Amino acid sequence: MALKLEGEIAVITGGASGIGEATVTKFFAEGAECVIADMQADRGMALASKHGGSAIFIRTDVCIEEQVRWRSTL
Repeated sequence: MALKLEGEIAVITGGASGIGEATVTKFFAEGAECVIADMQADRGMALASKHGGSAIFIRTDVCIEEQVRWRSTL
C-alpha cells in the first residue's frame, strides 16, 4: 500500500496534545515528516521521539508573530 503523504512535510500547530497529537500520528502513519509546533515542550519532545527521525518539535507560541514568521521559513 502506498503512503499518501510520503515525501511531504507537515507543520502541525498544537501538535503536542489532543487533536493536534492525533493529526501528527495520522500524518506520520501516512508517511509524512512532521514539525510539531506547540508550547508544551515535554509532550512535544516525547511525541517527536516516539516518531524518531520523521518528526521534530519546535516550541512555538502562535500568538507571537515573530515565532510564527520565523518558523514559516523552515
